[in-house]
Amino acid sequence: MTVDETPNNWTRIVWALAVGVLLGLPVGWLLGILIFLPFMLGLFFYMLFGLLVGAAVYRVAVPAAPVRRPVAFAIGLAVTLLIWCTSLAGEYYNVRGYSIYRYGSQGIAWYPVDGDVTRSVRRWFADRSFKPEQIAKLRAETRSAFLKELDGKYPPGGFIGFIRWSVVNDKPIRIPRIFSPSFEPCRPPQQGPGWLIRLALSLILLGGATLSQVLGLAAPSAAEAPPASNPPAPPSASLPPDDP
Repeated sequence: MTVDETPNNWTRIVWALAVGVLLGLPVGWLLGILIFLPFMLGLFFYMLFGLLVGAAVYRVAVPAAPVRRPVAFAIGLAVTLLIWCTSLAGEYYNVRGYSIYRYGSQGIAWYPVDGDVTRSVRRWFADRSFKPEQIAKLRAETRSAFLKELDGKYPPGGFIGFIRWSVVNDKPIRIPRIFSPSFEPCRPPQQGPGWLIRLALSLILLGGATLSQVLGLAAPSAAEAPPASNPPAPPSASLPPDDP
C-alpha cells in the first residue's frame, strides 16, 4: 500500500488538526477543573477525553489514509500537547480566578468566576452578607494579593510562578482577608512530588489515548504489511504451451 500525499489529502490533514484544536481547547480547560478530583481520579478523564478527541481527528483524516507514520505521530502529539498545556492553564486560572463572556442577569457580558484564592477567603465570611461592590473588592484584592505574592516569591510570577509554586513544597502564600486584619494561608490542591507525578501521568495517559486513535492513519511498515493473498505467478506460467 502506497502513501498518497496529494494536496487534497493534506487538506484533510489540516482539517483534522483544526478539529483537534476546536475540541482540544474546551476539553483541556475542563480537564484543568476535573484534575482537582480527590485521589487523582481526574487522571481517568485525561484518558477518556484523549480517546474521544483522537477518534474525532481520526474520522476527519481517514479519507487521507494511509499517511506516513511520522505525520500521524506529529498530528497526535500536537493535539496532545495542546490539550495538556490548556489543562495546565485551566488549573492556574481556577486557582487565581478569571472572567468569562456569557449570558446572565446583565445580558451577555463578562462575568467573574471566583478561583480557589477568593473562595478560601470568602469561607471565613460565610455567615455575612456583602454588597455587590464589597464582593467585587474582595475578589479583586485577593486576586491581586495572590499575583503579587507569586511575583515576589516565585519570579517571574503569573503562570510560570504558579508552576514553580506547585513544584516547590514550600510555605503557603498568605492572602489578606480584606475585611479582617488577618491572613488566609493558600496552598495549591496538590504540591511538590505528588504534583509532578500527577503531571507526568496525565501526559502519558492523554498522549497514549490520543495516539492510539491517530496512529491508525499511518501506513503499515514493510514488516507489518500483510502478505498478498494471491502471489504473482512465476514468469514460466505465462508462456504459451509448446506445440506437439
